[in-house]
Amino acid sequence: MPLTIDNELKIVFNKDFYTKKHILWGGFEDGRVVDASEIASKISSLLNEIVHVKTDDVEKRKFTFYTKTATLGIIYFGKPEESYVTASATLTSVYSAVLEKIFKTISADGEYPIVMEIANDLENPSQISINVLPKEYLKTYENIHKNIVEYACEITSIPRPLLEDLVKRHSEYGVIAVFKRNGGRKVLPPTFKPPKHNIPLLPKTCPIGFIAGYSPNLSKWLILYYDPIGYYGVEYYEVSKDGFKSLWKLKFMEKEELGTFRLAEVEGNLQVEKWMNILNVGAKVGSKLEEVITKDSFSVEDPNVFSAFFIVPVRRVSEEVEECEIYIYSRYWRSPKLIRTNVKYRKEHGLTGLMWIREVNLTPSMKWLKTCWKVLSRISLITACVLSVLKS
Repeated sequence: MPLTIDNELKIVFNKDFYTKKHILWGGFEDGRVVDASEIASKISSLLNEIVHVKTDDVEKRKFTFYTKTATLGIIYFGKPEESYVTASATLTSVYSAVLEKIFKTISADGEYPIVMEIANDLENPSQISINVLPKEYLKTYENIHKNIVEYACEITSIPRPLLEDLVKRHSEYGVIAVFKRNGGRKVLPPTFKPPKHNIPLLPKTCPIGFIAGYSPNLSKWLILYYDPIGYYGVEYYEVSKDGFKSLWKLKFMEKEELGTFRLAEVEGNLQVEKWMNILNVGAKVGSKLEEVITKDSFSVEDPNVFSAFFIVPVRRVSEEVEECEIYIYSRYWRSPKLIRTNVKYRKEHGLTGLMWIREVNLTPSMKWLKTCWKVLSRISLITACVLSVLKS
């Protein structure tokens, strides 16, 4: 369907998708699960004014948003056979709140990554479709380029101010935007600027040990591991259909003197790619750690860093589990997260971090899949000392 620019927002859904269980209005016929009050709350925060919501129709499909002095807009949720949602309003902020709610709904409130595909022209697109990606966060880009998506809906009518806002600030709506033209696909960059944080790499910057890792595209990960008992490792993994495939490893040992690590073993075919700009291409057995790791830290501002994590041990919970504090960054997030949780340690050190990161949605929706995880209200003494290099 061709996109039209007018004063109405209309989103037409795939009929099967519209009635699926993971769509919030999928249970519409059974129990009123649409929560228009969330939209009203969002509008209130945008306007800094209390916005109320009411419904006058018997089926409670049509909702009106208003303040003490004015009616702001109306949203209508179509019947299953209609499979569309429409909204009309006097303010762009109302449309923004409605659209954000619908995006959250489509992605099951953050459980599934979603992609907005803009066809032909960013300024005046002929089509805007919304698709759902598989629940494989570490294959996000791969699935986008291979078009491994499920078609959810299409925006068929949109106000000009909302279109401009959507293109400029797409990641704030919790979507990954893709520009389609001449048969090609280009993922638009996120709208958030990375913080000025540096992740420590060497034992002198974090003497109690750590696991650090970063990725340029979610499908390749460079992992660094330091154990104070005298071991330092660098490992390179790719995401495979079965999980993670180890490509090569560097093993450093502290033998000659305290604090001096030398490369003791190279496992696999060592190939240093351009995005691994913290490593010396000419690493050889016997080289000092500082000769191989050429930087004290890496910055999340580096364009090669799509996502990064830094795991610091706090205390041993059991033989296989440690309580850890974790700094985690994703380019699509408004800000990094600092959390405390239990981490299961594995024989392959790199897999400890990767098996943990696999449980986190690194896409814009920022969904935490474990309810016990929380953003720390205060940084602990351990984290304050160890992460002191994370200067903003």
